Amino acid sequence: MERFEIRKTKREDLKDIIKIFKSWKPQDWDTENAHEYFKDFFRNKSCPHDQFFVGIIDNKIVSVIGYCPDRLNEIGVYWLGWFYTHKDYNHRGIGKSMFDFVISELKVKKACRLFVNTSSDEFYKPAMNFYQKMGFKKINVDEDFYEEGEDKIIMSKNLDE
Repeated sequence: MERFEIRKTKREDLKDIIKIFKSWKPQDWDTENAHEYFKDFFRNKSCPHDQFFVGIIDNKIVSVIGYCPDRLNEIGVYWLGWFYTHKDYNHRGIGKSMFDFVISELKVKKACRLFVNTSSDEFYKPAMNFYQKMGFKKINVDEDFYEEGEDKIIMSKNLDE
């Protein structure tokens, strides 16, 4: 039986976190930007209120998820960030467990709304479906945001429900 736990990230998790991104696309925008973001995060150069957690199965980091307060200081409003599960551990309920954990954390903080942005690229369709199942609604589409034909999609979930 696999033992699953969730804990806050530690500086020494960086290499394993990047392996999660590389399991999907070894050389891609998310992998490169996540690497830069997490290097800054662990050096305390990102927003001090950003929080990240890892999911661990039998001492192996298999998932990462985080949240940060809205940069416009909207009280009770947060953004979901860098939510990925290792490809080899997909479809095991790990993503839902990670998501539920973050929702519980945010409710303790009296959060009222959670936003996430994603892409219209085919690669992100499973993420979009997941978010919709979790109660997110599409609220904005920035056409051709990432490149021609690839839109930025912003979704929102009311946490007061």
